[in-house]
Amino acid sequence: MSKKESITTLSKVKKDFDFIGLLKNIALPLGGGIIVGLLTKGTMDTYDKLKKPIFAPPNIVFPIVWIILYILIGVYCMDNTIYFNWCSCV
Repeated sequence: MSKKESITTLSKVKKDFDFIGLLKNIALPLGGGIIVGLLTKGTMDTYDKLKKPIFAPPNIVFPIVWIILYILIGVYCMDNTIYFNWCSCV
C-alpha cells in the first residue's frame, strides 16, 4: 500500500461512535462464554483432582480472566467495525 493510499484510507475513517453497537459486540462473545461456562460447569471437579504445579493460579482467577478476554474481543471487533468496516460481528 502506497503512502497516498494510506492517507486516503485514513481520511475515510468513520468518526461516529456507536455505543449500542459496542454493547452488541461485547454481548456476543460474552454471551457465548456464559453458554460455554454453563455447559462445562460440571468439569471443575475433574480439574480440581489434577495434580497442579505450585505456580498454578487459584480457580477464582479463571472466570475473571475469561470475562476480561471476552470483553476485549468485543471491543476489538467494535474497533475494527468503526475504523475499518470489515469485522461486523453483529
